Amino acid sequence: MLELDAWLGGFLEADFHGLDARDRAVLSRFLDREDPDLYAWLSGGAAPPAEFQALVETIKQCMVRPR
Repeated sequence: MLELDAWLGGFLEADFHGLDARDRAVLSRFLDREDPDLYAWLSGGAAPPAEFQALVETIKQCMVRPR
């Protein structure tokens, strides 16, 4: 999905370097999920599981932040 590529690409460019080992592990598990789930969570169509809530909020902030 092009939207996911754009959203996640912006997040990775802006914030990946600042993630600690725990956050990178959460990101890895997040990226293992199916694209429709990721899209629903990031677009607000569904609530993410608790383990991904903070990550989803961080990615959403990157989606509205100018690069």
